[in-house]
Amino acid sequence: MKIIDTHTHLYLDDFKDDIDQVMKRALGVGVEKFYLPSI
Repeated sequence: MKIIDTHTHLYLDDFKDDIDQVMKRALGVGVEKFYLPSI
């Protein structure tokens, strides 16, 4: 099954210190695509 996160805000300052870990964890559980609104 493909998993797509259709509404993520990874560009927020909340993720600035651990974006690599967040992405690695998401990819590790099968998230294949990310859609970033308002860019």
